[in-house]
Amino acid sequence: MPKGPERTRVVSELRELYEGGISIRGIASVTDWSYSTVHRLLTEAGTVFRPVGGGSTGRPQPPAGGSG
Repeated sequence: MPKGPERTRVVSELRELYEGGISIRGIASVTDWSYSTVHRLLTEAGTVFRPVGGGSTGRPQPPAGGSG
């Protein structure tokens, strides 16, 4: 794990990847770091995390405002 200015640069790059749409697991895979390490570094960077799950269940949603 890098330290000092190199760590700051790496953490910033990880945040850019995550905010660009890559999952934490995806980042962990390409960096060969654990999920928890990537999550900790993203937290350190002040990252706002996406909701867990991310996908639709495939069921149609009712129209906004309901019926009537």
